[in-house]
Amino acid sequence: MNYLLSNITLFRFAAYLAAAMLMYLLFRFVERYMVPLLQKRIESINPLFAKLQIVAWLSFGVFLFASALAQFTLVTLIVTALILILGREYWKNIFAGTLIKFTNRLNEGDFISTDFIQGTIMKIFLSFTEIRNEKGESVIVPNTSLHDCVVTHPKRAHDPNICVFELRTKANLRLEHFYQLAYNCPYLSANQDISVEKTSPFEAVIKATIIDDSFKDRANRYFEMYIGDDI
Repeated sequence: MNYLLSNITLFRFAAYLAAAMLMYLLFRFVERYMVPLLQKRIESINPLFAKLQIVAWLSFGVFLFASALAQFTLVTLIVTALILILGREYWKNIFAGTLIKFTNRLNEGDFISTDFIQGTIMKIFLSFTEIRNEKGESVIVPNTSLHDCVVTHPKRAHDPNICVFELRTKANLRLEHFYQLAYNCPYLSANQDISVEKTSPFEAVIKATIIDDSFKDRANRYFEMYIGDDI
């Protein structure tokens, strides 16, 4: 059995690194440019894409581990054990985040209440979740805390607040551009319908549900900022 690291060729290492970078760039491109367009037709595209990324990276990790194990078993086992032991809290959060995403127990835009926080889920990452509390503050919560606690979905005291945003630009932007702006806005509910209508070559109307009444001004400033970048 061979334990020498020198037997792993530089070409093979570069190929693995290039494959990882290519996967990362591909996922970033799809998430930034294709998912917002597909979301108009497929409401569940975001959670499906998140699950696809998890499966792809897990498969890639298993492939790398198997390749390293075949080359030098002892070194691979020792390094893997050290990584798991030293980063056990991080890996526990990763595992909890994976379960949350695959079970759909929690979704972005949900208004939740626990024994330590109440607010709206803005973004679910693998190791932590960003929650906007009722004061408008952004709170980072480890996924193990959310997975292990009792989570309730209380009804709001009011119905979802549907707002209309009238946008005017100096450039003739495509309809898809306005949809992308709306889907990327952190103050709009991802679980509610978003409609966009171009009333003229330089004007558009976005009708969407804001997460909380206090976010209306922030949503207006968001659209003004990004529309301002394009004129």
